[in-house]
Amino acid sequence: MSSKLYKIFKKNKNIIIGAIHFPPLLIGSGANKDNVKNLLQYANGIIVSTSLKKGRVKPKEVNVKTWQQRIEIKKVKEFLAKIK
Repeated sequence: MSSKLYKIFKKNKNIIIGAIHFPPLLIGSGANKDNVKNLLQYANGIIVSTSLKKGRVKPKEVNVKTWQQRIEIKKVKEFLAKIK
């Protein structure tokens, strides 16, 4: 989420959520262990994938492995510790 969009959303969160008329509001991109707690202040949930994968993210990477082979347990534990 760009800083400009973030500021607009933060200022108008209740108006935006009220206009939608139906929860949940999910953030579907960009969540990681460093920003998840902050993001959950403005959404009902987070869709997480890339930040939990093994190794580094490569530009234009094609996901050819199954999710079980790509998820790093240590990263999952670190992520969950941040939202408790």
